[in-house]
Amino acid sequence: MQKLSMGDYHILIRQEPDYDFNSSDNKCYDEILIVADEESYTKTISLIIEKEECLKKEIALIVPYYTNTDRCALPAGNRVFLMLDNLICFFNLETLNIDKLLKINSIGTLFAPYSYGQDFILYGEMDIFRISSDLSIQWRISGKDIFVKSNNAGPAFEMKDDRICLYDFEDNYYEISYDGKWIG
Repeated sequence: MQKLSMGDYHILIRQEPDYDFNSSDNKCYDEILIVADEESYTKTISLIIEKEECLKKEIALIVPYYTNTDRCALPAGNRVFLMLDNLICFFNLETLNIDKLLKINSIGTLFAPYSYGQDFILYGEMDIFRISSDLSIQWRISGKDIFVKSNNAGPAFEMKDDRICLYDFEDNYYEISYDGKWIG
């Protein structure tokens, strides 16, 4: 579960029971948006959107199965940037719809998005991406092994002022500039 506050909006994102279009036992939502493609295993998440105590809407999103509801959303102006496993999109809080959607060809699962100015850094199992505010891929970096630490001592991914620091499963250390260049 993740909570966001953006101006007058308060947003709660959480996993829900699977939505079955052939069942009458489904939970009722104000809108249902299918984001995942037909080949994907899916799950259902909801966005509960409140605005100034007077508007409350609950939107169901059918998303790729490996979407992490604890770390999938970031404020992006008057929209919400959503990382739904290998899909990224902007959710418009005014229209309650997806403005733009892009499928990312990542190796493995994407763990979490981070803000960097107007852009986004995506931390993944095998890839790190920098995504611009128009959802174009600025760069992509992969390492020798998965970006997780085997001994769990400290973070495997850390954003500093001038660089991104990474460890992989074999304890190899990497430093990447925000321009996508290897530093060390």
